[in-house]
Amino acid sequence: MTLPALTRRELGLGAVALPFSLGVEDAFAKTDGQLAILRAAVDLEQKAVLTYQLAAARLNRAEARLAELLRDQEQKHADGLTMALRNRGGRPPPKPTGPGQVPGLERALAGDRRTILAFAIGLEDTAVAAYGDALRKLRDPRLLSPIVSILGNEGQHLAVLRQALGKQPVPGAFERGAR
Repeated sequence: MTLPALTRRELGLGAVALPFSLGVEDAFAKTDGQLAILRAAVDLEQKAVLTYQLAAARLNRAEARLAELLRDQEQKHADGLTMALRNRGGRPPPKPTGPGQVPGLERALAGDRRTILAFAIGLEDTAVAAYGDALRKLRDPRLLSPIVSILGNEGQHLAVLRQALGKQPVPGAFERGAR
C-alpha cells in the first residue's frame, strides 16, 4: 500500500519552507569544489541549529525536547563539517543570528506548531537532497563517510518530525529529499 506524501497544503508549507529549500539546494547544486560544498553544508547545519533553537521555545514540551535533540545533532554536524573545512584551508560562513537570516523561518515561527514542524520537515527534506548531491560531487574519500552519516541522520530527523505531525514516518522506501 502506498501512502500519499505530505502535501504543502496539509502541512501549511506554502511559501514558508519553499524559499529556504530553494536557497540551500541551489547552493549545493551550483557548487562543485570541495571547499564550497563543505562551506554550503556548514551554512545549512548552522541554519538548522538556529531553526531548532528558536522552534523549541514555541512548541509543546515533548516537541521542544525533540527540537533540542535535533538542534544538538545539527550542531555536531556543523562542528564536524567546520573542522573538515578548516583542515582543508577553508573558512566557515558566519553563523546566522536571527530568524531573518533563514528564509521563511520568521513566517514559520509566527504560525502554529504544525507550521513550525512543517518548516522543519522542509529543512530536513532539503538537507537530504543536498547531501545526496554532495555525495555525487565530493572526491575526497575521507569526506564520504561523514557525509553519508549526516545524510542518514537527516533522514531520521525527517521520520521523527513526520511522526510528530501524526504522519507516516517513512512514506517511501528510499528517501531522496526535495528537489
